[in-house]
Amino acid sequence: MPITTRFWNSYDIDSLIENAGTSDQIWFLNEPGLTAAAREIRARNFIEHTLLEKPRLCKAIDLEGKAIGDIALKRSTQSFQEHSLEIGYWVGKRYWGKGYATEAIKQMVDYAFSNLPEVRRITARTFWSNLGSRRALEKAGFTLEARFKEAIRINGVYDDEAAYTIWRP
Repeated sequence: MPITTRFWNSYDIDSLIENAGTSDQIWFLNEPGLTAAAREIRARNFIEHTLLEKPRLCKAIDLEGKAIGDIALKRSTQSFQEHSLEIGYWVGKRYWGKGYATEAIKQMVDYAFSNLPEVRRITARTFWSNLGSRRALEKAGFTLEARFKEAIRINGVYDDEAAYTIWRP
């Protein structure tokens, strides 16, 4: 089934909570001790924030009308890097391994290069041990530029970080 990337809407709150809840990487919805009501408020605030962005750089990954993940582009705060964006994404756990992240990355890269003429390159960083994410980036045309040894530490465990880039054609 094909996926699309689209802007978030207020009706996506339930699917955002459902799918983000399957990933320990989505900290703002999976904080220990967070109540269901607080989770809903945070999901609503996240979606409302994406609606106010100019330009809008955060999209839902949509499968048959349901948001199954998120993909976003982030601008650098450094003026000398205004030609560069960083991409980040996640997909609900039950949708892993189906090519949805790869397709979403391709769509978002196309969106950026088609709508943001100042952008020359898009970067991505992921855990070295996250082979699925690394493969998704590579299948979407990104090239590995660096491996940073023990750059990430989560729960006392170190992992390398992989840095990828794709250039405007």
